Amino acid sequence: MKNNINNFDVYRHFTDIAKELNNNNVTPIIYGSLGLSLLISYPSKINDMDFLISSEEEFSICSSISEKQGFVFDPEHDREFEGNGTFVSFLNQKDIEDLIGHKLKLKLSQLDGAKFYNLSLEDYLNIYETGLRNKWRRRKKIKSDNKLIELIREEFAKS
Repeated sequence: MKNNINNFDVYRHFTDIAKELNNNNVTPIIYGSLGLSLLISYPSKINDMDFLISSEEEFSICSSISEKQGFVFDPEHDREFEGNGTFVSFLNQKDIEDLIGHKLKLKLSQLDGAKFYNLSLEDYLNIYETGLRNKWRRRKKIKSDNKLIELIREEFAKS
């Protein structure tokens, strides 16, 4: 794990939610800045957890567990919860795969007893590069996404 100490609370929330999901026979898929931070040195504060789900049944389980962990459904955002400034969102795995044009390369991982899948660096690179083709994302996230793309490319150069 290559985390930033400022992100300790997010990691703790993540492992708590992931353990509960594991107890309900769900092995979550983490992605976004939190998932990426588990693979590379990540210089920024993380205030959200992005999970990929594959069915409505999984979303129902995830919703219930998020609420038990103190997160409240955000009616302004589909499939998003908030708690003390930390956000949890659940996106459809197929939507991400359609975005990048191939199945995700998932790796089973573990952190503090929580089992989960994480994406490959190649998938993260594809997601951030493809995302910047979207006008809204380019306008709102161009600096941060370009920085992440640069960090991922630097990681590739090391190997």
